[in-house]
Amino acid sequence: PEDVNVEYNEDEELEQILATITSGIANKFELDRVSLLGRNLDLDYVIGRLEEYGMVDVVGNSIYPTKYGYATSISFLYPKDAEIIREAIKNKEEIMELIVKILPFDNTYISPSLKNKLSRIFHINIPSKFVDALQIIKENFERVREKHLKEMLIPIILEFEGEEEIVPKISKTIINLRMNKKTPSQISKILYEDYRIQTYSGDIYTYLENVIKLLDAIERIGNMYNKNYAI
Repeated sequence: PEDVNVEYNEDEELEQILATITSGIANKFELDRVSLLGRNLDLDYVIGRLEEYGMVDVVGNSIYPTKYGYATSISFLYPKDAEIIREAIKNKEEIMELIVKILPFDNTYISPSLKNKLSRIFHINIPSKFVDALQIIKENFERVREKHLKEMLIPIILEFEGEEEIVPKISKTIINLRMNKKTPSQISKILYEDYRIQTYSGDIYTYLENVIKLLDAIERIGNMYNKNYAI
């Protein structure tokens, strides 16, 4: 079998090194000897970035996690996402806006039957992703002659015609439906019936679980910087 070459990107490597520091390895030389599959960046650079974020304190060759660094690590956040949360807290940004900024739901697809029908009308292979498909529908809408199909498409186009981006809007819809006690299966059905957006209830379930984890992270960081923001 061929060797698999795994390399972390910067976000992943910062997260992993911070987790290692938080686990109790405080000496720089010990930290450098820790075998992390996929390490790619110079350790001094990584520590410097974490220090800039205020997530570690460096004293000689010893590195200690700050309360902020510890909260970031146990929340399994990328440091850059923790920074987005901290800035949002300071600026008193709406929590819903913060959630969809960090955690958008983009597993949305156009229904196969509509995709196939429009592909024949437009003589274009309509993409499966809803956002990409909607753009092509808007650009080619004048070519739709069938009255029933027009009546189906117009509300969808109008719903996503405003300034708000499509993915954050759908993400908020999912969260709001769950807040109204809809199950993932019911949410999936509503998205299909209202907008011909195909989703999978398993994806929605996983997304909502991750939203809960993100809310926990926001609360941890909020308790440090603005208790009134904490949920």
